[in-house]
Amino acid sequence: MTCHCHSMSEHASRAVAAEVQHSDYKLQAALDRIKSLESEIASLTPDDSNYEILDAQEVGCNLVVKVQYTGCKCSYQGVKVMVFLKAKAIDALKWKRLDPHFREAVVKEQQSRDGSFHQIQDSASPSPAARFPATDEGRKDAIAYAATKG
Repeated sequence: MTCHCHSMSEHASRAVAAEVQHSDYKLQAALDRIKSLESEIASLTPDDSNYEILDAQEVGCNLVVKVQYTGCKCSYQGVKVMVFLKAKAIDALKWKRLDPHFREAVVKEQQSRDGSFHQIQDSASPSPAARFPATDEGRKDAIAYAATKG
């Protein structure tokens, strides 16, 4: 390749411009890769507001649910079997979000006009106590576990 610059300063200027262009290209490629990976991760994580309860069974004071998370590419085609302690089927009907991940319980309180505090009902499910494979055996194990938690 032959250089057609008329001076050393023109050559240096073109070299810097080429390096900046190459750096911009590498940065955009990295940003595109990050966006692709974020999208891939999102498809593997259930959307806790986009689900269908396929089955629910009360076992004592506990609830075993089989849930299909729409669009989730995680194991068992997005189906999860979970046990919720001290929960009834009627509670599940009120849940607007059903997060299958284990997490600390968050108690929300609201202050009344008289200054007292009371717990407010959240529209999200509590954290599951346990999760099991979305198979017949997993469901049986979930029921057995729920029975031991009285």
